[in-house]
Amino acid sequence: MWRRLLGGSTARATVPIALAFALLAAIEVLYFPGRDEVLHLEALRAKAIAIAELTANGAAPALDFDDTALLTEVLQGAARDRDVMHIVACDGNKQAIVEVGTDRPVPRCTSVASSEVVREGMRLVVRTPIAAATNPGTLVISLRTDAIARGREQAERVALSIAAGILLLGLSVSWWIARILQHLRDARRRAEAASESKSAFLANMSHEIRTPMNGVIGMTQLLEQTGLTEQQRKHVRTIARSGDHLMSIINDILDFSKVEAGKLTIERVPVSVRELVTEVCDALEANALSKGLTLSHEVDAQVPAFVSGDAVRLRQVLLNLVSNAIKFTEQGGVVVRVAVEGQAADPCPLRWSVADTGIGIVGAQQSTLFDAFTQADESTTRRYGGTGLGLAICKRLVTLMGGVISVESAPGKGSTFAFVVSLPVAQAPVHAVVAPVAQPAKASVPPAQALPLLAVDDNEINREVIAHLAEQLGYAVRVVEGGRDAIERVTAGERFSLILMDCQMPDVDGYTATREIRAWESHTQAARTPIVAVTAHALDDEEAKVRVAGMDDYLAKPVRLATLRTMLEKWVTSPAASG
Repeated sequence: MWRRLLGGSTARATVPIALAFALLAAIEVLYFPGRDEVLHLEALRAKAIAIAELTANGAAPALDFDDTALLTEVLQGAARDRDVMHIVACDGNKQAIVEVGTDRPVPRCTSVASSEVVREGMRLVVRTPIAAATNPGTLVISLRTDAIARGREQAERVALSIAAGILLLGLSVSWWIARILQHLRDARRRAEAASESKSAFLANMSHEIRTPMNGVIGMTQLLEQTGLTEQQRKHVRTIARSGDHLMSIINDILDFSKVEAGKLTIERVPVSVRELVTEVCDALEANALSKGLTLSHEVDAQVPAFVSGDAVRLRQVLLNLVSNAIKFTEQGGVVVRVAVEGQAADPCPLRWSVADTGIGIVGAQQSTLFDAFTQADESTTRRYGGTGLGLAICKRLVTLMGGVISVESAPGKGSTFAFVVSLPVAQAPVHAVVAPVAQPAKASVPPAQALPLLAVDDNEINREVIAHLAEQLGYAVRVVEGGRDAIERVTAGERFSLILMDCQMPDVDGYTATREIRAWESHTQAARTPIVAVTAHALDDEEAKVRVAGMDDYLAKPVRLATLRTMLEKWVTSPAASG
């Protein structure tokens, strides 16, 4: 337990505290007993001088009259002090005249001009001149210091006891601090583990939901391409919209989880503000028109052409705000504006606002709008749907970018959601061409001229969806149900224009299959076949993970017909070009 408490960073935090208490204990032992002894010696020194000078004054007449009896009486009077051990009266020839006391060895008679005090062993000796007119001499008095020694010993014992208490207190304080720090560290680890578990759970649930949703949305796309009555087509489009709404909810939950877990990072790349706003409005224009609404945008002339920011997160916030504005507006329109907040500077404070003519929000409900899983009221949820995560995600993303988000609204008068973010002014980006691991096709190849595609997926419905979508685009498709089958087909010499590789499969996963195919290509110097990951994983690091495995691109489930067409046109080459 002690090793656990005092190991690593906990020890680094508590060692200075323990050292401070140890220093206090050392000061108590080394300083205070000696200081007390010095004080006692100084007091005894002053007392010795006072006794000696007083006695010398009384002894002077006795020396002048050579009265030994009087001199003895004077010395005996001084010897009554309990600290006095021995008194000697000396003549001018340094010979003892009278001695009182039993101290041995007898202090030497020495002539002095003024009072002198010296320490000789366990006694203090003071020598004072006897200022007799006719027969001057010297008075020598020795005083015992054993009481001071005993006092020092006692003081040392007390100091050691106090020092031991200080050390014990220091250890106790250090132990409690270490324990508190360990509890805090354990609590943080548990919280991080819980967050990781929640993120992993949501990612797995996303994978499990996206897999059947790939079948639902994929088959809906295929069904829409067949000969349907107008009523049937309406039903199919309703299914498609419902599937899109479900995917939107799943994406919101994942985004919120990633923000909570601190896994979202903000990039800094040149962003064209005007292009970004135009893209967002173009993407949602059909939604607005379907409700008879206008959707317009205005970018102030003072707004820089390019700023350094995270285009993905800025687009995500704008898309969410504009989508909400369209959803909660029945008539009128939505306006997206970008302007400089205050004075133009670098970084430039930009105010992005989305104003609508919708239902509006009462003041009491505005304070909770940006809380997770919160909407204006329950009737809003029942009427318009949603998880209540969109604005919470927007607030967290804006906060990550160093900005603030706010709302101004009144019932029946619409709402204006705005966020202000300061972004450095940037230069127009230089679009450098960086060759990927495999070069995309330089020109679109007619599907009929291309080698067949290989679709690898352990889920039968997903294989069927991929195959039918590709065939709908005019491509021939071969399907296998696992990574091992894909490896065997490729290493047997079969040629494919592209491999659509699922990542999570029970026998050999897509990452392992790709690494083995790349190793075989390198060993045999065979033509490199583009491999595109088709995965239901939705974590930010998934794309990097598939590229490390040797895949060339990334396609998220559910697969859309338009997205698949773009991917195939990007990578499929003619047979001559591929081999």
